[in-house]
Amino acid sequence: MEHAVVKLDGSIERQVSLADAVFNVDFKEPLVHQVVSAYLAGARAGTSSQKNRSAVSGGGAKPWPQWKMACALPFVKAVGRSVPVWCRRSSNNEIMPL
Repeated sequence: MEHAVVKLDGSIERQVSLADAVFNVDFKEPLVHQVVSAYLAGARAGTSSQKNRSAVSGGGAKPWPQWKMACALPFVKAVGRSVPVWCRRSSNNEIMPL
């Protein structure tokens, strides 16, 4: 396959022979779309990341061990530590919610 090499002023400089096995194939639009999408995805800045322990709210140490007080941290996942929903012991040593 012969093609012309054109200068900036529009004149033909020379003829170049191109291999038919490389340049004389059908246009495959899905393949071109996949290559362009992968190229653009690689050019994006990788700025997204997961939060670490210091970036999330809450998640500090437990105020007492679960095995000593027979009362874990109730409703912590539901309402968080800012809400005082802790348990306490009564005078006869029963666990009571606040």
